[in-house]
Amino acid sequence: MKSTLFLGTVCLLAIGWLSCMNPPTTPQEQTSTNDTTPTDTAGYQQWVEYIASQKALLPRTEDNAIDMRVWGKHACNNKLFDSLTKQFNSAIDGGDIFWQDVNNLMILFYGVNYRDDNVQYLNLEREFDTNFRKGNKEKAFQIAQEILKFAPASPHVLDLTGFLQFMLDSTAYEAIQSYHVRTTLCLYAMEMLGDGSQESPLIITNVSDEYFYLARRLKVRQIANQQLVTNPITGAQCDVLTLTEEDAKRLGRDAVWFDVTYSMRRMEKLFNLSSDANQMNDRSEGATKPSTKRPQKRQAKK
Repeated sequence: MKSTLFLGTVCLLAIGWLSCMNPPTTPQEQTSTNDTTPTDTAGYQQWVEYIASQKALLPRTEDNAIDMRVWGKHACNNKLFDSLTKQFNSAIDGGDIFWQDVNNLMILFYGVNYRDDNVQYLNLEREFDTNFRKGNKEKAFQIAQEILKFAPASPHVLDLTGFLQFMLDSTAYEAIQSYHVRTTLCLYAMEMLGDGSQESPLIITNVSDEYFYLARRLKVRQIANQQLVTNPITGAQCDVLTLTEEDAKRLGRDAVWFDVTYSMRRMEKLFNLSSDANQMNDRSEGATKPSTKRPQKRQAKK
């Protein structure tokens, strides 16, 4: 818990620096660098109608629940995944394909959790966080590029990499803008399925994305408490981040709820893979090839 809170503090501080960069706004983001929702009445109504039209495109089960496994199936299509990744990475003027059909974005954001290589970048993320905390900007930036090959729509990695890009070369306007646009798209994806309430938690794929959301969307730089609980309404494991009294008053809410189902599954798979490797080393001295044993895939409920 201490390491998580420490990493969260680092993310909040770094994202605070990012928000001060004030890169150019995109066509979909006319109000501020940290918001995707228009504030004027006409613009807000258009936004509400647009969100409703996009939600109508989301895949559904027979009981009308959102079927996230459909995004996972498409994400496992390497040709499609690579094509969407290429277009996502080149998003500078707004990434039209992802605004026109939110499912294209969801394949990269949530569907990535169903890919076989999803677990591999967890260790890379730890290495990235370590180098970032130590101030090894070039090394951290290099590792981030590797992470984004596996998870192109990783919010906190994109946000911090944009910060690193700015620190390494503040004149790289196009690259900085691209990170900014992709970060904005991630915010959009997160809020398509939830609002952070107990009734509708934000579904995240990495715990660090919680702090990304707090800083970028809610402008929260510090939290009062963090607790892992079972949501009595949805039945999912959730991280509940309690806000400070000042932020709670400003935002009109006491806490933000995050569904951490995907994050916990990834960690579980990583531990299982590590356990398999350790058992193989203990039982087979001088083995010429690693074990190919993998944990059985679980049926997603989301």
